[in-house]
Amino acid sequence: MEVKGAQIERTEDGAVNDLSVDLFFMKQPELLLLYLEIERAVRDRLGDFEVVVQKSQITWKGPGSFAALWLPRWKRPDGRIYVGLSFFLEFQVESPRIPYSTEPYPNRWTHHTSVADLGELDEELMGWLYLSKEFSGRRRRRKS
Repeated sequence: MEVKGAQIERTEDGAVNDLSVDLFFMKQPELLLLYLEIERAVRDRLGDFEVVVQKSQITWKGPGSFAALWLPRWKRPDGRIYVGLSFFLEFQVESPRIPYSTEPYPNRWTHHTSVADLGELDEELMGWLYLSKEFSGRRRRRKS
């Protein structure tokens, strides 16, 4: 079944009401609840954003892509289950929390980290996501 490009529908309280999220986490269903908690916490802090479920990631757009969540590709040193999280900034962040970053385009850095529980969505990570959402809006306006 094709998941790519499926749009998420929400109930009046903002909860996910779409089978595509379930399909995305079908191979690792234990991560679905963690994803839903992360999304709700980020939405509570950063406001509304569009959610697009694709084959290999769930992309958050507001208005441009500012974050992507994906299934684990490596094991965390502490052995905990997690959801991979990538965010995009115009500068490189160097932190022990970011094991990998790359600059696929000039002044557009992609940072990869992981989230195993809501406690990891602290001020530092939420700040990076806030800056990423702001950056996506500036990039989007320049293209128009």
